[in-house]
Amino acid sequence: MESNLESTLDQINGDKLKAMAKELGVLEKTHTRKDDYIRAIASCIRTQPGHLVESLTEPEKALLAEIVYSGLVPISSQFRAKYSQPFPLIHGFRYSGKKPSVLVGFVSDLSPTLAGISQ
Repeated sequence: MESNLESTLDQINGDKLKAMAKELGVLEKTHTRKDDYIRAIASCIRTQPGHLVESLTEPEKALLAEIVYSGLVPISSQFRAKYSQPFPLIHGFRYSGKKPSVLVGFVSDLSPTLAGISQ
């Protein structure tokens, strides 16, 4: 039986999953299918959740805290007002011109599922 984590990851584009697996350091040469990426990412999240959190910027950590606390993605204007920081998902995978964090890719793909993002 597939868990909620695997079901959620399955909603994400395979290319983004591959990038997330690479970012987490769990991408292996033998991984060539979406299912391989999902298993690797899910295993990392379950066994090393601190590794995911350590890779986040301060605004991303604040966003994660908001999502965990409320179960919803906050409205960007409320996030900016509360944290005096730009909302991390505003530019999706082009966030700040840097390589995206795992959280940004994960939440940007799932935002309609979680609550939707209002600008």
